[in-house]
Amino acid sequence: MKREALLVVLCACAGALIAPLAEATSRFGVAEDATKYAEDGGASLYPKLIALGMDTNRMTVHWDPTDPTTVQEQGFLDRAVPAARKAGVRVILDVYPNDRYAFTTGSPEVRATLFGAYLQTLARRYPQVTDFIVGNEPNERYFWQPQFGAPKRQVSAAAFLQMMTTAYDALKSVDPTLRVIAAGPSNEGNDKTSTSPVRFIAALGDAYRASARSTPFMDAMGFHLPPHQHPSAVEALQLAEHRPVRPRESEAGCLGRVCRHAAADVRPERLEPRGIARSRRGRVRLAGDHRRETRRAVHEEGERDDDHRA
Repeated sequence: MKREALLVVLCACAGALIAPLAEATSRFGVAEDATKYAEDGGASLYPKLIALGMDTNRMTVHWDPTDPTTVQEQGFLDRAVPAARKAGVRVILDVYPNDRYAFTTGSPEVRATLFGAYLQTLARRYPQVTDFIVGNEPNERYFWQPQFGAPKRQVSAAAFLQMMTTAYDALKSVDPTLRVIAAGPSNEGNDKTSTSPVRFIAALGDAYRASARSTPFMDAMGFHLPPHQHPSAVEALQLAEHRPVRPRESEAGCLGRVCRHAAADVRPERLEPRGIARSRRGRVRLAGDHRRETRRAVHEEGERDDDHRA
C-alpha cells in the first residue's frame, strides 16, 4: 500500500513538472553566419528560413584578446542584426575568443574583465539582441586549453566558471533581463584530449560548489548535438519547395569556423550568399579576406577528427 501511495505521489510530482514544459513554445532556428556576410545582411535569405518554420539565427562574434575593445566584424553585424529584426528573426550572439588559451595564460582575471567589457559593448550596441551565448565548446581542446592538469586532473571547467561569472555579471549590469547562456559543451569529448560532456558538467558543478558564489553564473546551458550528416542549403530548399533533390557532395560543408561539429543548434539548411566559394573536401569558404579564417577552420577540423580517433 505504501509503495502504491509513493508511486501516486511521484506521478503527481512528475505531472507538475511536465505540465509547464508542455505549455512552453518550442523555437527552431539555425546557427548560420552566411546571413551575417550576405550583402543585404540576410534580408533575402530570412524568408526562406521562416518558410521552413524557423525564427532564430545564432551568429558568432569573436573576441581578440590582443585587441580587446574592437568589435570583430562590426560592419557585418551592423548590417545583419537590424536585417534580422526587420524580418522577425531573433538573433542570438555566440561570443568567444579566437585564442584557446585566452583565459588560462597571462592574467586570466584581467582577460575575463576585458572580455566582460566586450560583452557589455555588444549588448549596448545591439539592444535588439537579448540572448548571449558565452564561449564555445569549452570541453574541447581546440576551443579551450588546457583541458587537463597533472595528473589528468580536469581543469578547464573551473577556468570556464571563472570566466562565466565575470561575463554573467557584466551582461546583467547592462540589462538584468538579458539571457546569458553558458557555452554548449560538445557531445564528442573523449576524456583523452578533450573532456566528455558529462564529466565536464560534473566538474563545473564541483567548481561552483567549491566557490564562494551564491548567485547564478548562467541562465541556461547550451549543448551541441550536431548531426554528422545533414542536408545542404540547396537540398533543404528543394525539399521545402517539393522539388526533386540531386545531392552533390560539393554542396555540403561548413562556413568559416562554424563547421558541422561546432553548431550550436541543428541546422537543416545552408544559407550561402554571394562572396562564398568552395574549398577542398567540399567545405564552404568565404572569398577575399576570410580565406585565412577558413584555412584555420579546415586545420581545426582535422585536429578535431584526430582527437576523436584518439
